Amino acid sequence: MNDDLTQTPPVFAANEAEKPESQRILDALGDLPDEALQAVAGQAQRILEERAKERRAAARREIQRLAKEHGLDVALKEPKRRRGRPPKAAG
Repeated sequence: MNDDLTQTPPVFAANEAEKPESQRILDALGDLPDEALQAVAGQAQRILEERAKERRAAARREIQRLAKEHGLDVALKEPKRRRGRPPKAAG
């Protein structure tokens, strides 16, 4: 059974014990007060950002490893600014 939080529509089960854990968590979120829900959302965002950072680091390590295997020296640089439209000037 897929326990993915992005699974839609919700799984309907005869009782709570048959629901996937992720669905029970999503159901419980509706009962939280606003402050607690904001704290949960903030923590989830921090976890997602950390996972993305680790995936980028792992990809860089893999690129460096593959380049070295083939006798190449690769320099990976972070962009100097964010991509996309620049912010509007205040005024």
